[in-house]
This record gives sequence, C-alpha cells and structure tokens, in this order.
Amino acid sequence: MLREQSAGTGPRQQSLPPVGLIRRESTDPFIQAPAWVREIRDHLLMSLHAGETKSIPQLISGYGFSQTTIERAWRSISGETMRDFLRHHRCQIALDRLRTGRLGIDGIAASLGLANSRCLMRLLKHHLGGELAAAMAIGSPSGQRTRHPHHARSP
Repeated sequence: MLREQSAGTGPRQQSLPPVGLIRRESTDPFIQAPAWVREIRDHLLMSLHAGETKSIPQLISGYGFSQTTIERAWRSISGETMRDFLRHHRCQIALDRLRTGRLGIDGIAASLGLANSRCLMRLLKHHLGGELAAAMAIGSPSGQRTRHPHHARSP
C-alpha cells in the first residue's frame, strides 16, 4: 500500500495492481518456439560471434531434422529465412564493431568470417541501403565519412 497525502483529510491509502495483472508481451518470436528451434538460434548466434565460416547446412546438421524441416519451422516462427536472420545479425555485429573503432573494416570482415572488406560492404549496403554513409560515419572519430587512402586528396 502506498500512502498519499490528500487535501485536508490526512493520509489516503492507494493500492497497486496485483502482481501479474500488468503483463508485458515479449517481442521475441522465439519465446514460444520449441526448445530445439531456440537451441539452433543460440547456436547460430554463437557461431556468428565466434566468426565461424560454416554454411547453414553445416551449422544445422546434427539436430536430427532435415534442413527443409528446420527452415520451414524457422520461417513460420520468425517470419524470415535463416539466411536473412544470419545476414541481419552479422550486420548488427559489424555496426557494433564499427562503433567501437577497435578494428578496421578488414579486421571486422575477418572477425565475421567474411572473405574481405568488399563482402562486408556488400552486406552493409544490402542491409542498410541508403543509410550506409551514415553508418560509415559512425566508425570515424569526427563523424565524417572517411576516404580510402587511395581516394584521399593530396595537399
């Protein structure tokens, strides 16, 4: 019970709603998914953070289901393909690493298991579209887009 002063009558009792009455719905589509689908999702995310370069069939082998079964269940739960899921999360990891500024673009590409910086730029361009220049400005200390050394103007 909370006490609140009312005008002229002294303290007034105010009650809070019972616990559990106010409920917030999760935005995670996997919250109601079967345990094996959540396990696959966790495995995919861990492999992304570790920079593994395995293909989707390699990542999902050993779960006792066919690739088609897993991909159909995945799509019905999340509304996107596993490839799009991986692309989205790989892009988010890349943007986070750009913000920290500890690795260059080549280092970020290598840490994500991508062949080179061109692959990373293609991934970012596909995911961000017109927002790519703004995302690249995040990685530079001044907030301005930086030029590649061979494009820099000489004084």
